[in-house]
Amino acid sequence: MLEKIHQATAQIEALSADFRSVKQVAFLEEPVLTQGRIFYARNQGIRWEILKPYRIALVYNGSNMYHYSAASNNQWEKQPADSDLVLLEVMKQLQAWFSGEAFGMHDMYVIKIVSRDPVRVVFVPRHSGMRKVLSELEFVFGKELFVVEKLKIMEGSGDMTTIHYQNIKVNPEIEKTLFQ
Repeated sequence: MLEKIHQATAQIEALSADFRSVKQVAFLEEPVLTQGRIFYARNQGIRWEILKPYRIALVYNGSNMYHYSAASNNQWEKQPADSDLVLLEVMKQLQAWFSGEAFGMHDMYVIKIVSRDPVRVVFVPRHSGMRKVLSELEFVFGKELFVVEKLKIMEGSGDMTTIHYQNIKVNPEIEKTLFQ
């Protein structure tokens, strides 16, 4: 099954989707809800835009991460990059999934299929230091094995984020400027 997913994801050159996320934070009574969109293009990078309740964008191009915020004129303004290790690791993992490279990370993660209908694949960091920050990533695939419909991110702190993807487009035209 992992090989089938690998073959399917390796065919993705570009992807765009809308998302909504729910973050459960231990010290907050109510979850943090966000909505936005994500863009991926092979050899370009990944762009994660949060559009509600505030507007920010994160861009990871394979080597650097950039942070943007929306100015009062609704244009994106580049900000100093955050040093959030969990976020950087999630961006790397998303890019690895979209590119099909995730299956080569057996030295960094224990990768296991936890169900087949729907297909759920869990990544658990092998290194105890990483598990203090990121304890587990769970990807839930749609009927098409290359489409991740849900991602659960379990942090070492106990906080958890669940992201649902919709309006997924595979291999659309994407502007290169989104990844700068």
